[in-house]
Amino acid sequence: MKLFKHEGPLNEVKERQPFTIVKNELDNTAEVNLYGEVVNNRPKDFWTDEVDDSMYIVLKEFLDALNGLNNFDSITFRINSVGGDADAGKAIYNRIRDMNAETTTIVDGLAASAASIIFMAGDKRQVNVGSQIMVHGASTLLVGYYNASDVKGALDMLKGYDDSLATIYADRTGNSKESMARMIQNTTWLSASDAVEKGFADEIINATEPVAAKVSGAEDLIVVNGNPLRLSPELMPALRYGKNIPIDKVFRGKGPLNIETENIQRKEKEIMNIEELKAQYPDLVDAIAKEASEAARAESEKVVADAVQAERDRIKGIEEIQNRISDKELVNKAKYDTAMDAKELAFEAMKAEADVNAKALEAMDSDAKGSGAMDVVPDPVAGSEVEAKKQDVADGAALLAEAFNR
Repeated sequence: MKLFKHEGPLNEVKERQPFTIVKNELDNTAEVNLYGEVVNNRPKDFWTDEVDDSMYIVLKEFLDALNGLNNFDSITFRINSVGGDADAGKAIYNRIRDMNAETTTIVDGLAASAASIIFMAGDKRQVNVGSQIMVHGASTLLVGYYNASDVKGALDMLKGYDDSLATIYADRTGNSKESMARMIQNTTWLSASDAVEKGFADEIINATEPVAAKVSGAEDLIVVNGNPLRLSPELMPALRYGKNIPIDKVFRGKGPLNIETENIQRKEKEIMNIEELKAQYPDLVDAIAKEASEAARAESEKVVADAVQAERDRIKGIEEIQNRISDKELVNKAKYDTAMDAKELAFEAMKAEADVNAKALEAMDSDAKGSGAMDVVPDPVAGSEVEAKKQDVADGAALLAEAFNR
């Protein structure tokens, strides 16, 4: 990367770079512009293996460039980045924190993901009106086959990253680590005023000048005040959506960016309680209450109707098999006391019949042993008690099958 000596206004630097360093040796200050995706190593083309020279802030290249600023009194870092590698972001954060110079970090348009970590490094942190900060949990890509231990290792690694990020946010904002962990887990977008309110930023600057941002439908870019910000394909696949992409599609439905402003002053959202809503919007509150009441009544009526129909079906099922059950007390118990259905009643009836049959057979066996009839092998007679018991068992099995097939 090239370093540019200050030879005039900053807007005279024409060459587009993912980061530029402009030195003002007269007052021993410097300005660093970070407009790109943060990566550990410069990516290569998957098919050709050629190095990608797009707008990437490569860790080693950037840190090497920062070494030339060790003797400056004041350094301003202007950020407009979708973020990138968490490790690279934390390394840059720590390097900025270690600098002897007074550091100021400014969000020009967006400081998302790892870029939000870099933003937190400034001794003074400022946000432009209409700009945004996004914090979220770490993620990784797994390709291949993994056992439970491998997956657990990946989860532990991600939890470790999230814990380190929550620690940084908590340290710099003054909020609790637990609250920062919740923000990370929920993927939180902060407007300029939100950032100041929650301690991420110290102040809003350029409140009289809007920051204009738009998405180019033909390229994977966000353009902030005329400066293109490259978005990696997995973050904003512009070509997949076609032209005229809504801004809320840029980060896969994570929420609108709200970085295009037309008003000179950003109006703060007012939060009202129910009494204030009733006083200011009585008709709206009445309409909402009426709609909610009607929806609740309709849901209640449906629940009751479903319950009545279910009870009717249960009784009907029992009545269809009750004539084949000799124990009428068991039938009445199923209908009115235990709320059995037909299948459960058939099963209980079969068990009861089995108990009766078992006791009868035991009595017969005892009588036979006492009479010496065990030594006699009679021919079975049609209509005998033994045949009747066998028929009872067969009838019970048929009854249970019939109940389960309904």
